[in-house]
Amino acid sequence: MIGLVSGTLMHAQGPLAFDVASVRPTDPGGLPPSVSRAVSDRFPACGGYSLQIDPARFMATNVTLYKLITWAYRIRYSCYIVNDGHLLSGEPKWALTDRFDIQATIPVGTPAYTPQQLQDGAAPDLQAMLLSLLTERFKVAVHRDTKEMSVYELTLATRGPKLAAPDGDKPKRETMRLDPDENKENVVHLLGNKASTADLAHLIEPVTNTPVLDRTGLTDEYRFDVKFAVLDPSGGQIGNIPWATGPSIFTVLQGQLGLKLTPTRGPVDVWVIDRAEKPSGN
Repeated sequence: MIGLVSGTLMHAQGPLAFDVASVRPTDPGGLPPSVSRAVSDRFPACGGYSLQIDPARFMATNVTLYKLITWAYRIRYSCYIVNDGHLLSGEPKWALTDRFDIQATIPVGTPAYTPQQLQDGAAPDLQAMLLSLLTERFKVAVHRDTKEMSVYELTLATRGPKLAAPDGDKPKRETMRLDPDENKENVVHLLGNKASTADLAHLIEPVTNTPVLDRTGLTDEYRFDVKFAVLDPSGGQIGNIPWATGPSIFTVLQGQLGLKLTPTRGPVDVWVIDRAEKPSGN
């Protein structure tokens, strides 16, 4: 073990912090196969980790500092878009390669969060505790800026939104998956409940492979269930693969949800790592 961090759930008196936390380098030989095989070839710093959260404990295994920073600073874009768009920069090389195991005790009275909420930037108290840990143990300092880049804007179509009211008896949900259609052709399937248009914008970013800015002006939560053709991943503007028979994402969003997806350029938040140090032993 590299060491311990202690703190209390302070409000006006100071920043939120884990009661006790340990940080240690990951032992590759001790990883379960499901974790060790999960590293993405596209950008290894994003994958290969295990995250568990219950009301009393936070446990992250085989995780990079790069990934921890995206959680702590509420960088909601997918890790791959953050990398591809240089939305987080300035990191030392080891922040992308060195992996750590973190186990921490969450103070009593902290709201209960799920791993998905942390990754969606919707776990403010837990993110504040993680930020305190990164500041104290890794000496992390980050500042935020903006830059102009290629994006997609989600706006209202001419005839206005066609979004359904959420199902109050079912939990919040935002899911993207590949499903076969009636022609046994894989299509992209978006499912959402109690989801905002901002949630929808982030949900489709793996499709656009660039940030999607919510410009609808809508603030309510909705329900949606739509399918569209798999897209051509090659360069340029997104479009259906040549042999796809289903409608495009543009057609589906406009026809079924009353929303318009338009390529443009716009300001996007970016984060710059000013300082980061490897945690040292006590």
